[in-house]
Amino acid sequence: MLLTVMLVLAGMTTQAQSEIHNLVFGTKECQQTFRNVNYQGQQWDTMVVTYSVNGQQREVKSCRLVKQCKSTHDAFNTIAALRYGLQKTYGVLEENTDTDGWMCYQGGTDPRNDSRSAFSFGIYKNGKVDEVRLDFGPLSSL
Repeated sequence: MLLTVMLVLAGMTTQAQSEIHNLVFGTKECQQTFRNVNYQGQQWDTMVVTYSVNGQQREVKSCRLVKQCKSTHDAFNTIAALRYGLQKTYGVLEENTDTDGWMCYQGGTDPRNDSRSAFSFGIYKNGKVDEVRLDFGPLSSL
């Protein structure tokens, strides 16, 4: 049976292979959205958790918190407070500039790959609205 499945998978596209693998071996990726979450003293509009399900086992792959800000000034204040709180918890944060010239930060350690950061955060444009996003993951090898 397994050999038959592997031979069938070999002739398919990558997406089809993934879907068949999930059906045969019972793994699937899911998302769950939560509204009005409080984290690090901030009220976040949404939190989206992505996880894989294999039978009864669930493993978190990533988590994104999003706060829509009323102004760029509000976004900078949110980032400053977030930076302060996360530095107290995780120590030194790495600072970078994204492609639009905004400051963004990384920190912590991926629990499965100590050469990768566990989280990143920054300000992003969503249409005309500034959003602060805090991303945990993707976590390696889940």
